[in-house]
Amino acid sequence: STQSEAFFRQHYSGAHGIVWLRLSTLSRDAQTCDLDTFVRIVLPTITAPFTLLTTDGDASVPSDLAKGTVDQLLASPFLVSWYSQ
Repeated sequence: STQSEAFFRQHYSGAHGIVWLRLSTLSRDAQTCDLDTFVRIVLPTITAPFTLLTTDGDASVPSDLAKGTVDQLLASPFLVSWYSQ
């Protein structure tokens, strides 16, 4: 399952510092995952440096993720680093 857009607006808008996000395994099956929603809803609201930490999933990063999601995330001038497990 994935979190709703409302969840991301409430809990992640304007995120900065260390940001943890559930990776899940949905992206391996070409399904929308939390990272897709984060990039679409939250990333445009971020105006300060952040480090992304994605865990809790079996997807390979970045190959199992939607190319557009990864491209947008990596293009963010505020993304300092991205760690995944």
